[in-house]
Amino acid sequence: MEKYQEIDDVPQAMKVAIAIGIIKNKPPDISGRRYAEILCEKFRTSQLHWKRQCERAGTEILHLKQQLMMSTHVQPSAERANEQNSQMLDDSLPSTSQSLFPTPPLSGNAELLQGTSSGTLADVQFSLAKHTEFLHHVINIQSASKILESDKSMQDVTQQSLIHSLVIMQTHIGDSKISWNVQEQCVQTVNTVVDKKNISDTVLKEVCSLYSHLIKEIMSYENQDYKVQKRKCNLLYTFSDCRRLIPKFLQLLSDAILSYSSILRKCVQEKEFPDSSKFCNSYYIIKAAEKCICKSDRHLTSEDKLVIRTKLENSLLHITDQYPLFAHAIWRLCSLLT
Repeated sequence: MEKYQEIDDVPQAMKVAIAIGIIKNKPPDISGRRYAEILCEKFRTSQLHWKRQCERAGTEILHLKQQLMMSTHVQPSAERANEQNSQMLDDSLPSTSQSLFPTPPLSGNAELLQGTSSGTLADVQFSLAKHTEFLHHVINIQSASKILESDKSMQDVTQQSLIHSLVIMQTHIGDSKISWNVQEQCVQTVNTVVDKKNISDTVLKEVCSLYSHLIKEIMSYENQDYKVQKRKCNLLYTFSDCRRLIPKFLQLLSDAILSYSSILRKCVQEKEFPDSSKFCNSYYIIKAAEKCICKSDRHLTSEDKLVIRTKLENSLLHITDQYPLFAHAIWRLCSLLT
């Protein structure tokens, strides 16, 4: 019993020992509490530093793996395609970079990210472009699907590259300081790779998470710079080419429409005017839903259509008279689902 009592007392004893150590070693001009706060802040800063170092090292290792995979699986047609991709993306890279796959920067020179807020936007853009070109390479390899199924290392690097790209995009999507060309090329490339059957559920969840985040960004946008909003919407529309995830995208879009309709319903009940920016933003979401439906082909089952149409019809309850244009747009979506 005494043995277990000693073990239970250790954490408290350590706290007392640390407190005594702080009091004995603190500078004479500050209190023990303040000195403890300073030490804690230094400890947190050190932890953050090493976390960033670890993320940077992980990203550099991934880029080296990408370079190795590209050199291992080069085929003539893929090589020519990658030269075109490099040329297409070079204009969007930092001016200090000589090619899309140079020798990775030294740890002290740049922080190539996994989506954290550290490092410069140029580094983020550079890292995103490198991921995108590698994924282009995967797409352009002859019989790429067979290679991915048989080559475990290629499959792992592809999955990691997809996840890194999606995390960066979720952090910086729509940021006008990141090349729109790089962002759009990244989305297009992700669409193509994801449509292959051997992509993990983790990647699919990340894509849906990014899509949901983009819907929220568009719906909440209030700035007068409509060019930025239009570009965000173009990224949303580009996702409709990912036919594999169209049912999930339509669920997310219909949920957003249903949620906004409840706001309109509340405005009717309280005899208030809706926010004009959000009202306009809702049409971008409706347009995205229309594009998904038009590209769905055989990817929507009858059950999927029924669930989505029911949500859309429910969104019209008690608002059709006050908001006829909104209602007309929803009716159009319902007709496309019949």
